[in-house]
Amino acid sequence: MTDADDQVPGPDATPAPSAPGTEVVAPAGARPVDGAGRPSRPQAAVAGALAAAVALAVATFVGALAAPGPSLVTSVGTWFIDSFAGPLKEPAVALFGDKDKAALLTGIVLISLGIGAGLGIAARRRPWIAVAGFVAFGAVGIATGLTDPLATPGAVVVATLFAVPAGLAALFGLFSVAATGSAVAAAGPAVRGTAVVTEWPTQRAATRRAFITWSGGAGVFALAAAAGGRSLASRSVAESERQLVALPQASGGTAATVAVSADNPFGVAGLSPYVTPNDSFYRIDTALVSPQVDPKDWSLTIDGMVDNPFTLTFDELLALPMVEETVTLSCVSNEVGGNLVGNAVWLGYPLAGLLERAGVQPGATQIVGTSVDGWEAGFPTADALDGRVALVAVGM
Repeated sequence: MTDADDQVPGPDATPAPSAPGTEVVAPAGARPVDGAGRPSRPQAAVAGALAAAVALAVATFVGALAAPGPSLVTSVGTWFIDSFAGPLKEPAVALFGDKDKAALLTGIVLISLGIGAGLGIAARRRPWIAVAGFVAFGAVGIATGLTDPLATPGAVVVATLFAVPAGLAALFGLFSVAATGSAVAAAGPAVRGTAVVTEWPTQRAATRRAFITWSGGAGVFALAAAAGGRSLASRSVAESERQLVALPQASGGTAATVAVSADNPFGVAGLSPYVTPNDSFYRIDTALVSPQVDPKDWSLTIDGMVDNPFTLTFDELLALPMVEETVTLSCVSNEVGGNLVGNAVWLGYPLAGLLERAGVQPGATQIVGTSVDGWEAGFPTADALDGRVALVAVGM
């Protein structure tokens, strides 16, 4: 038997409560963890990045659930394109090709995660910085969402109101796990007398395992919520309605169109079809996401310098006598020998007929088209009236 004062604590022993005015004595060879009661800097960075991921994912899911339209990330990307696309277009296309928009969205997410990591580190000592940062994130999302013509204002606000608290809950929940091993925040460091009970490495190992587990759960949740939001967005009512549209038969077409309708009109073995199959036709998007427009809500308005401005619904446009024309379409960025070019048999109504109905006034030198998302493109009025093929196409 030995005196109690001579006993050596085992490796798993917890220091006994100290008397008022004394310090806790560490087990032999043990060192207290730096910043007990707070996550380490790496843990704080991971927690901040995951909190940002949770916020973005919740915004995507709730936004898609509330109304069809772009996510907050997409709205930020649209704002960036509108603001900086001019000087950055050529470098972006040269670096990423037709994946430039995907690269932009990926960059926005990575920057958001990086900012989240920084907020997590700052919040180790000043939690209010994280609160202010996530609120600022939300304000940016609302501001860019409200300027996006494809976004629904109510859905933008609702998504943000869910996303910001979700991100903060994830951040401080992971902080609590890193400090105590539990996602429920502790009331504060335990104090016995005037000495703070210090957490030793044997206890810290359990909290590290808990932090890794909860971090993995937060990551899985973020991925699942983001995937769910994208799935909801792709199953829009507008897309379902478009699948039900029955295009009318053409009432006429040029001789050239009839001649090239065959798969191999020239009879040369191994020659690719003159008419490019729809699933092989190149596609270049001007928007980060394709606009979701219900055919019932679509309309075409011709106004400006015309004598008789008018508007056609989609059904009224389809009721006009349609023609088929074989036309080659090429992207302005296509290089010689590039693949951004194709031939198609287009179904539509001659643009010249609509302009004649409207009565173009002298001096109207430019035709400017504006899409539902505000994108504009124009060409000289004379080009639509000089006899070349120009259609308001409804099918290919």
